[in-house]
Amino acid sequence: MYRQFRMLVTGAAVTAILLVASLPAATAAEPGVPISSKQLTDLVFAVRAETNASKQGLAAQDIARLLNGADLRSIDIKALEDLASLLDASNDEVRRWVAVALGLFESRAGFAVPKLMEVLGKVDCPYMREHNSAGAVRNAVHRITGENPPPVVCLIKVPKQEGV
Repeated sequence: MYRQFRMLVTGAAVTAILLVASLPAATAAEPGVPISSKQLTDLVFAVRAETNASKQGLAAQDIARLLNGADLRSIDIKALEDLASLLDASNDEVRRWVAVALGLFESRAGFAVPKLMEVLGKVDCPYMREHNSAGAVRNAVHRITGENPPPVVCLIKVPKQEGV
């Protein structure tokens, strides 16, 4: 049973990756061309299925590029929720491009603001310079809400010193 399930998942992953590979080379969709919920869901699946962190980040970037300038009205809330679920990824590059993509939906992605703020709390800190998603997350919150997100308070754990 496990092998059958693994083969099914692997087959679906290969199909999703082939779908991504058949897309134009990471360019924006033609202006005003509608993007379907299924297309978005398949691309989200391809990001999840990718095991190489660099390729996973590129797949997430492809989502943002495809959505930029496209007619997004036909994308349903379920597909948007699937996209927003990628904010839970440990790959900061994925979070960056998902934030960019969510910002394109403006107020329709309002449900994602609490999660974006949670991500921002983790990455927008002077002591977390290895993260580069902070600017994209801040911009997404601004595009979705029309307001700049509040400043993030960074708490630093200082090791306890003996005799102090």
